[in-house]
Amino acid sequence: MRVDADLIFKERERRAWSQEQLADVAGIGFRTVQRIEASGKASLESVAALASVLDLSIDDLRVDDQESRSFWTGKSALRLKTAIVGTLLLTGMLLALNRAAFADQYIVLSVDAVVNGLDRTEAQILNRAGANSEVMIWKDYRLLIVPTVLESGDVRLTLQVQKLKGDEYVQVAAPRVITQDGKQATVKSGWRDGDSIVINITPTIQNAADRS
Repeated sequence: MRVDADLIFKERERRAWSQEQLADVAGIGFRTVQRIEASGKASLESVAALASVLDLSIDDLRVDDQESRSFWTGKSALRLKTAIVGTLLLTGMLLALNRAAFADQYIVLSVDAVVNGLDRTEAQILNRAGANSEVMIWKDYRLLIVPTVLESGDVRLTLQVQKLKGDEYVQVAAPRVITQDGKQATVKSGWRDGDSIVINITPTIQNAADRS
């Protein structure tokens, strides 16, 4: 299926997500996201997953062309459509179940960032699992964090370090780390301009019932 790759890119950028972050949230492969944005072609399963996390419909993403129209003609069209509808329903159910599981989970992120061994930022954020949070860690740097609770109970932290260049922030690092609930994870980054950052993050999982 042909899709509007520009729309996917714009929606991803609007959320300040990297391709890896979009892949994680949508539950599809990182290379799949790269291929879709580069070629404008995707499977229905991937389109359904992307549409769900970007708050769009499949029709919003689909590009109608002669190739797409000819694909739907022929004797097997009805069986193919039926199979696709079934696949979409199953995908929607799985996404709904996944979101329902996340809906009752919040994560407290304790962040300790040190820039160049001197400038220190400490913050504590209450974040819904799977959502994006932002922390300013110095005058020129900010940190985007997407925590995800894995089936094992561990927490995956998808990070994006951005530096202010001119009037906009540009990604300079995108590390990922997996740690245990309540256990500190450490990420270190350095660049040719001499800046270095050490980031310590401790995630603590909370259920909605614990917060009431």
